[in-house]
Amino acid sequence: MTAPDIVVVGNGVVGLWVATETARRVGGRVVVVGPATRTGAASPAAGAMLGCFGEVTRHTLTSEAGRARFALQLAAHEQWPAALGELGAHAADPLLVATDTYVVLNAVGGTLDSANLAAMVQALTEHGREHEVVDHVPGLDPLDTARPLRALRLPDEGVVHSGRLIAALEARAAASGVEIIDARVERIEHDGTRATGVVLSDSTRIGAGAVVLAAGAWTTPLLDTLPDPHAVQPVYSGSGIAYAAERVMGDRLTSAIRSVTRAGSCGLHALPLGGGVEYFGATNVIFGEPELRPHLGVCQFLAECAIDQIDRSASYSRIDELRIGNRPVPFDTFPLLGPGPIDDLWITSGGYRDGLHSAPEVARLASVSIHDAANQFPAMFSPTRHPLPTMSVDASIDDFVDPQIASAFEGGSRLSP
Repeated sequence: MTAPDIVVVGNGVVGLWVATETARRVGGRVVVVGPATRTGAASPAAGAMLGCFGEVTRHTLTSEAGRARFALQLAAHEQWPAALGELGAHAADPLLVATDTYVVLNAVGGTLDSANLAAMVQALTEHGREHEVVDHVPGLDPLDTARPLRALRLPDEGVVHSGRLIAALEARAAASGVEIIDARVERIEHDGTRATGVVLSDSTRIGAGAVVLAAGAWTTPLLDTLPDPHAVQPVYSGSGIAYAAERVMGDRLTSAIRSVTRAGSCGLHALPLGGGVEYFGATNVIFGEPELRPHLGVCQFLAECAIDQIDRSASYSRIDELRIGNRPVPFDTFPLLGPGPIDDLWITSGGYRDGLHSAPEVARLASVSIHDAANQFPAMFSPTRHPLPTMSVDASIDDFVDPQIASAFEGGSRLSP
């Protein structure tokens, strides 16, 4: 078998997108390697909200690194309409399952929620983006104690069906000449100074002119096979779960409903998936390694939050699927993008909660970088950087231990996600 020019490690949304763009721009033989089951991966578990402004917090635009990450998200946001139009030709069912998002500030959240909503409105206003304050959110029927205090409608932040998106990306990749191999990469092969290929779990070797690492939460074990395993900061797993459930009572959701981003860098959300099936997600728990089975307490927590804070009728919905996925979380939480610690190794990982949404822009920059043999990613996101300092210890504690949340701990009450 002729050795490929490029091997992409990882068959999630980012890996498939990078492979296709690279095949189109660079040419040659491009191979994607990843297990077809994608067990525990972020992409198939994702709610796949195309949230850009909906993810803004009070810290998003207060640091150079935060502004650079937002610029990456905004560039991707502009590309999604055209991308969905192209990918639609490779999909049997509609990819876009909601065209708008309602962001809710409810009575359950703490003061951090209010600060994050204010920052979101400011960002929308400064960028001249359409948004409106609304008095009614279709599908929202919470307990009185979780009533909405304020709600925004974002008319151009929709939701894609992650399963259909992956299938369409695979079909488009194949149509672009990309070869997809169902296997797990055990290690990156190198000669001490440059990447020369990968070795699979069955010891099969695939040589390559360059390797692109898009392995998400499985990034660090592969980097540990390089000459200097500490050249790149560790990538942890942001484990999250979600329910896909069939509506039984009440009206079906037609839009995304979500809280603002809350302590722990996540928010409660409910999304339509089509055919009367709805997605409920919220959780984000950091682990050293990917989690492959959900925890009972987290499942209970999410179900209670979805019913109490979004729709009481959801208590009658029938669960079709319990999903678990692992988001790649670098030590400093910012993406790892660009050349690796050895030659001919590129890294496109660490997207945290923005990986799927940022995929079009990440793929564009990766393909141009490989084609030009010159890094086009923001230099501050270099995988070999020192961790980026963006806030003081006190400020970070304020975000992760909000005063209202701290009092809830003391009182022994349940927390909002």
